[in-house]
Amino acid sequence: MAQMHAQAVLARVREAKRLVDDERFEYACDVANFSTKLLHPMDPPPWCDAQMELTLPNVHSFQLPDPSWQWVSPRWLIDMTQDVDEDGWQYASRFSASATWHGRHSAQGFVRRRRWLRLRRRSKCHYDEESDDLCFNSAVNEVGRSEGGAQPIIKAA
Repeated sequence: MAQMHAQAVLARVREAKRLVDDERFEYACDVANFSTKLLHPMDPPPWCDAQMELTLPNVHSFQLPDPSWQWVSPRWLIDMTQDVDEDGWQYASRFSASATWHGRHSAQGFVRRRRWLRLRRRSKCHYDEESDDLCFNSAVNEVGRSEGGAQPIIKAA
C-alpha cells in the first residue's frame, strides 16, 4: 500500500508530456502530399494533446504549466515505440478513437499522426504527510531534501 501511494505521489512530481502532430493526405496532379493545411473542420487540430484538445502553432511553442515545473529532456523527441515509419509517422483511414494506426502508408492511409514526448518534473517540492499533498517552496533543493537535510521529497505513508 505504501509503495502504491509513493508511486502516485511520484506521478504528480514527474511526467512525460505527449503532443500529437496531425496531417491529412491529398493526391493531386500526380503528386502525393500530406499537410496540416488539408485538415478538415472535424479533424483534430494540427498540434494537440492525447485527448485531441490542445491547439498549438507547433511543438516548440508548448509552455510548462507553471514555474514549479522544469524540463528534464533538453528537447522534444519523436515517439518511436509503436508501429511507426522511419520518421515516426502512423497512418490510418481517418482520425477517430477506433482508428487502426499503422507504420506503413497504404492506399487507405488518408491521415497521419506523429507523437512527440518531452519529460518534465516539479523542480522544488516535498511531500506534506499531514495534507497528503505536494508542497512547493524554495527551501527544497535539487537533491530533494530541505536545507536542513532531514526531509525527503517523498515518504511512503
